[in-house]
Amino acid sequence: MIRMGTIKMGGMIGLYIGPIHTATSLIFVSILTIILIIVMRNSNAGRIPFGPVLAFFTLFGLLVNFHL
Repeated sequence: MIRMGTIKMGGMIGLYIGPIHTATSLIFVSILTIILIIVMRNSNAGRIPFGPVLAFFTLFGLLVNFHL
């Protein structure tokens, strides 16, 4: 679920890592969040918080981009 805290965190990530890495990390986050939603659709887990997913996959995207 996206709330104002997630939007602010996304803005700060964008300011810190720049537009190219932000776009790459948002692509990773979007794809993997869709996969998580599909996998967890039948469980009783409830809502998936987007902030921790954004933070983790931003780090993942940065590691992938710096090694390519």
